[in-house]
Amino acid sequence: MHSSGSTQCYGKRAGGVAILKLTAINLAGGHFSLPPPISLQCTSAYDIPADGFEGVFPAQQLYGCGELTALTMELEGKTMFDGLIDEQVLSKNGKGEFLTLKARSRAAVLIDNEAIPQTFYRANLWDIYNAHCKQYGFRGLLCDRNPTLSAFTVPKGRSEWQALESFCRQTLGVMPYISDGYIAARKRPTGQRMILSNSVAGGARFSALQVCNKRYGVISKVILKSDSKLYDTAVYNPSSEQLAIRRKRYISPPKEWAGDPRTGADRLMRDSMLKKLLVTATLPGLTAVSVGDRVSIEDEVAHYNDLAVYEVTYRADSTGYATTLALVLPDYVS
Repeated sequence: MHSSGSTQCYGKRAGGVAILKLTAINLAGGHFSLPPPISLQCTSAYDIPADGFEGVFPAQQLYGCGELTALTMELEGKTMFDGLIDEQVLSKNGKGEFLTLKARSRAAVLIDNEAIPQTFYRANLWDIYNAHCKQYGFRGLLCDRNPTLSAFTVPKGRSEWQALESFCRQTLGVMPYISDGYIAARKRPTGQRMILSNSVAGGARFSALQVCNKRYGVISKVILKSDSKLYDTAVYNPSSEQLAIRRKRYISPPKEWAGDPRTGADRLMRDSMLKKLLVTATLPGLTAVSVGDRVSIEDEVAHYNDLAVYEVTYRADSTGYATTLALVLPDYVS
């Protein structure tokens, strides 16, 4: 058992420098450093508000830990996961005794709680934060401006997160995210820059690389239904002609587009472009990378000057450690 204040690090780089630390907190507030995992997967993604974690640990060192409520994962001294435990399973079979922990980052509390159905009049971003987020213990709101909508409706069945996200998408054109305990309602920062290369000096080495061009999801034109009940307003994807893609959609603008249907249609097409180019790279070992970081690739099969990290997955099992990155063009990440 490892008591509060203790450390246990593993997953080492060359030279024996410890890079990974996992800590759990129980219902009584006790801190426990978790032993090296038998298996682990931790994923964060641009379009999923709550990061996911699942780990299996040898149970012998965790006897008496009690009901665990929270978990953090630090990599190279940087917190890569900070969340709440959803499920704790203690099991015993012919292979041994195991403790399985499933957790999601703290945005999960906004996903799990339903928002009260209501219509706001002349509500600004801070009003929405105070109504839907403040009560759950977040440290505050990070934003560059405080926009207002003349009317904003939260329908029955929406989560607190969906209410916040809808307001941010309508007024700021961004998806909110959690940063160091704050709600961030602004464009993600560029973050660190790194080079993936097996030949360039100083580049991060990769064990696998895949480049996928997904043409089937791209929308080239949206035809909006106007007040005259006719589909007579066309909005075009500026990239569709160059890409030689023709895929149209007829849309009756939803309520959240009411203020500016053209902008809503443009956003729909931009979203369709997001994963048109998807580069997947697997790095041996664990490398501290965050969603929004920028990556260049120097290789004989692929060369890109600037891609954005869309998703990061850390894995550990009996075969070793690995970091998998999903990379997209930054033009479509807001």
